Amino acid sequence: MAVGSGKKFGLQAPCPSVDLYETSVTDQIKVQGAMVTELDYGVGNVTAELVAQVRKRSFSPPFTVPLKTEDFTKTGSGQT
Repeated sequence: MAVGSGKKFGLQAPCPSVDLYETSVTDQIKVQGAMVTELDYGVGNVTAELVAQVRKRSFSPPFTVPLKTEDFTKTGSGQT
């Protein structure tokens, strides 16, 4: 779905994501919410792949990656 924003192509997001925001007041708010949802999905996919790569290669990265959900929920930030 695309909504005019004064720009050439406007705001765009997949219709299934826009449908998650059907109770929002305006189409622009629906599409903005859907855009953030898609960004969240993408970041989640990248994070999951990074964790999978760390587990597969068994090396310690220069940053802390929570390897178990329990590790993340104990500290609240994922860092030990």
